[in-house]
Amino acid sequence: KQKAKRIIMGNIVRKSSFIISVPTKSSDNHYIFVHGYTGGADILNANLAEAINSNKINGLEKKEIDFLLDRGYLTTKTKEEELTYVSNLVEKIYKYYQKQLTVLIAPNLDCSFRCTYCFQRELQNKITKKPDISLAKIMDKNQVDKIYDVLDDKAKDINCKLNKEITLYGGEALQESNIEIINYIVSEGVKRDFIFSAISNGYEIDKFYNLFGENGLKKVQLTLDGFEDMHDKMRVEKNGNSSFYKIVENIDNGLNKGCVFDIAFNFDEKNVNNISSLINFFNKKEWLNNPNIIIHGNQIFDLKTNLTAFQENYDEILELRKLAKKHNIMLSNSTTKIRELFKSRLDKDLPLPLKPSYCSANTGMYIFAPDNHLYACWEAVGESISKVGTYYPKYELDNKMMDKWKSRVASRIDECHQCEYIMFCGGGCTINAYRKNGEFLSPYCDSFEKKFSDLMNSIVEI
Repeated sequence: KQKAKRIIMGNIVRKSSFIISVPTKSSDNHYIFVHGYTGGADILNANLAEAINSNKINGLEKKEIDFLLDRGYLTTKTKEEELTYVSNLVEKIYKYYQKQLTVLIAPNLDCSFRCTYCFQRELQNKITKKPDISLAKIMDKNQVDKIYDVLDDKAKDINCKLNKEITLYGGEALQESNIEIINYIVSEGVKRDFIFSAISNGYEIDKFYNLFGENGLKKVQLTLDGFEDMHDKMRVEKNGNSSFYKIVENIDNGLNKGCVFDIAFNFDEKNVNNISSLINFFNKKEWLNNPNIIIHGNQIFDLKTNLTAFQENYDEILELRKLAKKHNIMLSNSTTKIRELFKSRLDKDLPLPLKPSYCSANTGMYIFAPDNHLYACWEAVGESISKVGTYYPKYELDNKMMDKWKSRVASRIDECHQCEYIMFCGGGCTINAYRKNGEFLSPYCDSFEKKFSDLMNSIVEI
């Protein structure tokens, strides 16, 4: 009788190799179960969860087995069949994402700030200390025209789906020296039904209010790294000017112009104790509940060692986590975006979205830079390792570099293809994997298991 319960239509039922089991922090009696390739997510009682986790399914009721089969937690596939199925699924989804074209335009590569932790420091030094004319220049109208020629052709390509939102990047796109070219970029884009977002330091965005709104520049991502003086110490304006309250004023005025703001705070051992003052400031301004403001925190890490500045079990981090949890703030940018997406899917009783690679640097993202080159990764603009082609005066891709970047899919990474997180993590950040391991086809886990557990618990508690 027990054996019969483990056989369905002649196939042996077993525990799937792609179950993610997360204990709930709010209750000892439940687990959050997520399936790695069906996207199913459920809260199970502890007895059922432990029966699955320990692979003791003989005593389960038929209705329980049927439910677990439907959600993917039990399977009739052998381990080898399941691995093959997942690998094929990853490749199939990857082909779909390769057709999705995402565009960033960097009109310049220098910045009016010299933030203490900036990953573009080497690039800034090339521009200022050892002037590289190609990197130091501001994009001109001829280059912009060529960019739109390329995009016009892509829009006609039946094998390409062009994202109609262009992100303005840098350097610093929204600074006064770029007013003419930014207005030209946006005006030409609006003619083609593009909308725009920007990643900015926020210091001079008031010079671009004329572009704000639903049909122009609709979203700006910027950073405040602490309250008042602490922010100014972390994010240093080149001329030594205080920037905190100027950026705050710019945000307030920008909200009135119809812009959405994504505000980040980056923290390490220098400013972690000041972040509570910043969050309290946000609360007094009623930004924490403003639907047009997104707030999240990121822990700063060393680019050379790929390590965070201090360990997560320090008292300061624990206190910040408590405060962030109280105000529904996630302490990871990538996790914030995933949570928004996951929660909206779960609210509609839909499976969680799956992804075959970490980000669009591996699929259809291209950054047009003022040095005439196309780059795959926004954290490596100006670096040869990220250069995948040119767009001016002639559009031409570098097939060798394209293959390195645009064929990095999680199923092709040895350490990833059997991992239950494969279609949520996607193999991790490519440039960080390369910097850490010296290889493109290598993993960068970045404590994803811990982040995923925190993420799912935060959704359950909402």
